[in-house]
Amino acid sequence: MLATALIALLGEGGLLGFVKIAFCVLGAMAVSYGVNKCALDRGAPLAVVGYRSAAIISILAILSVGAGLGAATYAGLTLSDVTQLRHDAHGAALVEHASARAGDTAQGAAFAPILASIAEDLEKKAACERISSCVSGRAAGGRGLVARTLETMAERAKGIAVQFDAGVMTGTARSGEIANLLSRYATVSGSNDSSSEKRVKLQAIDTQLRQALAARKQAAPVALADAYAAELQKPVVITGQAEASRALTAILQAHAQSLRGVPAAITTSMPAPNFPKAAGVADTFTYVGHFLPIAAITLVVELIFPIVLWTYVALTLAWEIERQSPRPRRSAHEDDEASLRILGGPRRAVAPEPTDPEAYFRSNPQRRANGDDRHGSH
Repeated sequence: MLATALIALLGEGGLLGFVKIAFCVLGAMAVSYGVNKCALDRGAPLAVVGYRSAAIISILAILSVGAGLGAATYAGLTLSDVTQLRHDAHGAALVEHASARAGDTAQGAAFAPILASIAEDLEKKAACERISSCVSGRAAGGRGLVARTLETMAERAKGIAVQFDAGVMTGTARSGEIANLLSRYATVSGSNDSSSEKRVKLQAIDTQLRQALAARKQAAPVALADAYAAELQKPVVITGQAEASRALTAILQAHAQSLRGVPAAITTSMPAPNFPKAAGVADTFTYVGHFLPIAAITLVVELIFPIVLWTYVALTLAWEIERQSPRPRRSAHEDDEASLRILGGPRRAVAPEPTDPEAYFRSNPQRRANGDDRHGSH
């Protein structure tokens, strides 16, 4: 078991790796054998005859060696599986983070049709102003200052709408790329590649995924839409045309309200989870509950069995000493009968005391003097 565990812990191939593993295994075997041998052959006999320090040192030595070998064995047997669990957990965290960031383009997608309708409405208003001065209220028509202002605003709205359309397309493309990267991550994580090769591939996918998430967030310029809404909210002043200024201001402010009516996207500002570090020996113990059968087997082999063996050897030696030199039995005590009654054990047979005929007269001299002849006269 230890050799298999060390192969996973050292992770080195070739002759040098084999030599390292061989030296570690041989050293561990020598130490374990020496400690257990001394504890059984020297510690147990001394502990039986009354040397408590020998018992304490023997047990502590067995526990120390067993704990070291058990920890190394458990960590080596579970290290690759712990690495796989950490990669899978990171993949699930990436999926959750990407889903939470799906709203990065949702608000941009909501702005795009509103901006397009604003551009279309301003173009219609500009055409109407050129034909019949429907905004300024003058009957002459023509391409005056109000018409030119509307044309300029229509072109600006059209340009912003084009940017948002491109951003939405880019965000959609990035969303597809993110979905493909998450699928690739799951495929590589579940492959049969070695842990080192798998880690390199997963790190590359993780980097690409972070870049795709950042690009999708920046695809739709939501801040530009907010700035444009603030621009439309400002009053328009056309020199000498107060009515036209009020009418144009009302039109633009109505469009600003439609932009500000777009609800904010529900998204997260938390950064993407960091790629997990390479799993170490200490990390394996956080998954003891997941690998409880392996931990139990390792505990029994490396700790419980040596302690049980030492205990039985010590008890066997104590029994041999008891057989060869039995301890003298203590004399009966008057409390033994009461203890047996309480515990429900067999009652000790008590022989009746012999009767002394003269005891009555010795204890009652007055009766003897009065002529008590129940026992006859002598």
